[in-house]
Amino acid sequence: DDLFFKPGPLAYWRDRVWMTNGKTLRFSQRLEHSSTIGVVGDPIWESFPILNIWKFTQNIKNLEVFNDRLVLFFEDNIKVLTGGDSPLNPPPDLMFSDLSQAEGLVDERAAVEMKGMLTFINQYKQVKGFIGREDTMDLSEPNQSIWETFGSKFKSVVYNEQLVVAVDTNDDGDYEELHILDTSRARAFWRKYTYATPLKDIFPFGTQLLAAQGDAVIILAGYPSSNTASEGTFPALAETHPVVSPTRSRWVGFNIDAYYGSATPPAVTMTGIAKDGTTSVNTFTAQNSNDVRAHSGGLRVLSEECRLKLESTGEAADEIRMVTLR
Repeated sequence: DDLFFKPGPLAYWRDRVWMTNGKTLRFSQRLEHSSTIGVVGDPIWESFPILNIWKFTQNIKNLEVFNDRLVLFFEDNIKVLTGGDSPLNPPPDLMFSDLSQAEGLVDERAAVEMKGMLTFINQYKQVKGFIGREDTMDLSEPNQSIWETFGSKFKSVVYNEQLVVAVDTNDDGDYEELHILDTSRARAFWRKYTYATPLKDIFPFGTQLLAAQGDAVIILAGYPSSNTASEGTFPALAETHPVVSPTRSRWVGFNIDAYYGSATPPAVTMTGIAKDGTTSVNTFTAQNSNDVRAHSGGLRVLSEECRLKLESTGEAADEIRMVTLR
């Protein structure tokens, strides 16, 4: 239609290029003509007829092709576009339906497909997954209280069949942390990496996960065999929500259920924290995951509420699966 505009997110679906411009969805032309099998149409990707357009009441934040459908993300809702087989312009068989009327996308870079699931981060900073049914799964529920403290800038990519989310923790425009949903084991778990020098961007390239950091491009994962990085040991930190008592109470101990991926179980430091910040510390080292005696210890906290902080340094993915405060 001879109008010039800066396109937003693009997608290729049904032999057409689909592009956004604010609240407008435009799609390219197919040149329909008759044949022995009926009306067919060759794609003309550089032509966007004035009739090939849909307008909405909100800005379109992202487009993703998933399960032969086109998914449109808005700020507080998600729509799915089906049909589009007709070569006519516009195709009369296009149909929109609502995937969610209450969830949207927090950042246009926070949606990506992983292992047959369309993942996205909604406006409530919840990591969700969509597998085709008209509902979503909560992927960040185990540590949702952490996600709610982040800023509003995220970027999701898939590397080695794992969801990698770059997180801006303080809304300064850079990524200070990477959160990785590791699905390499039967029970998926989140891993976190913090960077003293923030990252500007992350992107998979071949067998490597790269990042822009300052004026350099660095390798985060997938080092060449001639330049293998030694992983060593890594610190781990977990913290519970405060457990509230109706009266000032004495908190005397803890029990945990743990699974150790490290060859030698690491020392675990348990810190009971009172409402006023007073602490009580107990450090233990279990013989193995089934060492019930070591996984129980004493604390001395007198307060209206108490929360636990767990710290350890291991060489693999060690899991604290349950914490009980007494």
